[in-house]
Amino acid sequence: MLCVHMETTIGCRGLRLVLSPSLKEHYTNEAFKRQFLAYEGKRMLLPHKYLPDAELLTQHRDQVETMSES
Repeated sequence: MLCVHMETTIGCRGLRLVLSPSLKEHYTNEAFKRQFLAYEGKRMLLPHKYLPDAELLTQHRDQVETMSES
């Protein structure tokens, strides 16, 4: 499965971009590198309203990790 993840950072309410290994292996073109890979691991600005649900993000991350191990 090819997914872009957002992961909660420990100790703050910030998010950082996490790309799955399969995504990085599959997409190697310059557009991907410029639009996604360049931002991997960097903190994202959060909206003032309607914050992402940290529990749902954790569940998504766990599911994708399980699928990538298969």
